[in-house]
Amino acid sequence: MKIFGAVFLGLLAACSSPGNQLESRDFNDLPSVGEISTGEQILLGGFSGLACRNFDAAEQEWVFFTLTDRGPNGDSNHQGRRPFLWPAFVPRIVEFGWSPKKRTLRLRRELPMRTVQGKALTGLPNLPTDEVPVDAAGKVLAIDPLGVDSEGIALGEHGTFWVSEEYRPAILEFDAEGKLRSRWVPEGQLAKRYSETRAQLPSSFSRRLPNRGFEGITIAGSMLYAFLQSPLDKTRHAPVLEFDLDHKRSVGVRSYAFQGRKADKIGDVAALRDGSVLVLEQDGKSERAIFRWWPDGGATQLVADLQVFPELAALEKIEGLAVMDSRTLALINDNDFGMAGPATSQFFVLKLAKALPAKTCGD
Repeated sequence: MKIFGAVFLGLLAACSSPGNQLESRDFNDLPSVGEISTGEQILLGGFSGLACRNFDAAEQEWVFFTLTDRGPNGDSNHQGRRPFLWPAFVPRIVEFGWSPKKRTLRLRRELPMRTVQGKALTGLPNLPTDEVPVDAAGKVLAIDPLGVDSEGIALGEHGTFWVSEEYRPAILEFDAEGKLRSRWVPEGQLAKRYSETRAQLPSSFSRRLPNRGFEGITIAGSMLYAFLQSPLDKTRHAPVLEFDLDHKRSVGVRSYAFQGRKADKIGDVAALRDGSVLVLEQDGKSERAIFRWWPDGGATQLVADLQVFPELAALEKIEGLAVMDSRTLALINDNDFGMAGPATSQFFVLKLAKALPAKTCGD
């Protein structure tokens, strides 16, 4: 365990509160999720998205949910071919606990994503316009019309999960057991043979850059917000889907203006009690910060510069953000299953010097 104090410098110092503290913990003893063609065992990881459920008094731990992404893969080559090292990998929802007293992390359960009929989903591309999937030997793989590159998670009513994914891009609703109930994709992308798919989202989202579809997802009251990871064009604005949960339909598109000079990617988002949204933005190198964004007016306010913490500055991808209480946030990194990132996944607790308008997780 390591704890760092933060001293804010430069431009960010004028807006952010000094005295924030970070605590880090590695995920130890995670199970293997399978073996790739080289014979190497792949540990559970590739985490993206984070949501806090409650504090389990019996176990004395905070309960969180995260996701794996599409599975272990290699870098895309100049022909747009992406090696999938385990094509049969099933993306999953992962529940884990954090004990602040013991300073330990514990895997509680895994929910492999499935159709209502029980068929496992894969992480393979689902459109011909996506990267061409190949296996480790370079053999072209068939696309999967229901393939999921899951990136963000929000907790719905009655134990349901709302998931954002990058391919279509799409938002998906899963039941409490990880079965896909409904999926919304941009207009013009209707897959008629899949009854759970609705092509009702604005068609502009289909113009997302490769691997830059929906990243963060969060719920504020009856409104769900899904953020594209990056702008659609050369502007510094990422489109944000507004989705009415009461009527299960898209109702608009807002715009998030990146605040960092170099930041061009959303890591994750988390709504606060007053309807504002925390946004983790980063460039994977020298800029990484959390801002507070008001959807109605588009105003932003710096909450924390994360780059001042050595353990966070050393990471390329921080892709999970959750609110624990008014002064405590949780973060998680995407280690790419150890293929290109750190060997282990990491969890962070950020103690804020200045309180936010947030209720305690689970209240």
